[in-house]
Amino acid sequence: MAIRMVDCSIKLPVKKRSAHKTSIPSCLASFSKNIANNQELWKQELAAYPFHEDEIVILDGHFTLLDSLGQIVELPYSTFDGLKINRIILKIEVPSTIQKRLMKRDNSHWDKDLIDSFQAREQKRVIEFARLEKIPLFVYDNNSKLEELKQFLL
Repeated sequence: MAIRMVDCSIKLPVKKRSAHKTSIPSCLASFSKNIANNQELWKQELAAYPFHEDEIVILDGHFTLLDSLGQIVELPYSTFDGLKINRIILKIEVPSTIQKRLMKRDNSHWDKDLIDSFQAREQKRVIEFARLEKIPLFVYDNNSKLEELKQFLL
């Protein structure tokens, strides 16, 4: 049985921002202006993805996003309509670790309080969705849970 990891980001060109100071990382410039439209594009891209029936597919995505003003936006549950989600893994991480990874990825400083708030809203949203849809949820907050995670996936 094969396992495939799929990044749920839509790859859009990033527009350069002006040099003025902002508290919002520059990587949000084009990705967050039209969240609803981007989610529909994501669903179309996902529908065209060449999955095989014997694969376990892990979608790496979010239940909340930041808009162009840096505000946390909860994705409507309809975003996930039509997806055959049968398990959810919620990855929890220390905000300072996330901050370092985002700095490396985006070369932008992310505020730890924003990261903490984002992760808390994400966690609340995922737990609520899993409960409403009766989908098993695994909270992966520690590398010592790797064996448990493997069992959860199989």
